[in-house]
Amino acid sequence: MKMIIREATSKDLKYVAKLNFELDKYEKRWYPYPNLNLKNSEKWLKKSFPGKKIFVAIDNKKIVGYSFGWIETRFYHNKVKKYVYCSDLFVLKEYRRKGIGKKLIKKFEDFCRKKGLEYLQLSTNFKNKIGKKIYPSIGFKECEIMYVKRIR
Repeated sequence: MKMIIREATSKDLKYVAKLNFELDKYEKRWYPYPNLNLKNSEKWLKKSFPGKKIFVAIDNKKIVGYSFGWIETRFYHNKVKKYVYCSDLFVLKEYRRKGIGKKLIKKFEDFCRKKGLEYLQLSTNFKNKIGKKIYPSIGFKECEIMYVKRIR
């Protein structure tokens, strides 16, 4: 398999939206996404694309995976820290366990280095067994637990 990992273009958004919709359906088991449908994934992606980073994995001209993120700024004890946050990572089921997810994360690591940023951050649902296995295997450490409470 000759896998190409590259930065996404606006022409890729239609295909990335389909993968994002598949990711949302997968995560729906744990997270209460409202109005889950392909059109909403397309709208969200078009609206989010400017200023964000998306990398795609391509096998034989087919987009089979993607990662999505951005540079974020936080204030820690009176210090400004910038880092890259990778919010989405998804690979089609038939392409999993081939190192594609790791290659997509590596692109974000390279992006961090290019920007002179020290940290890459991501999160996964505590029930996501795949993510909880992969991320530590490539050097990520657990650092916080996030709680969510539905108010209405």
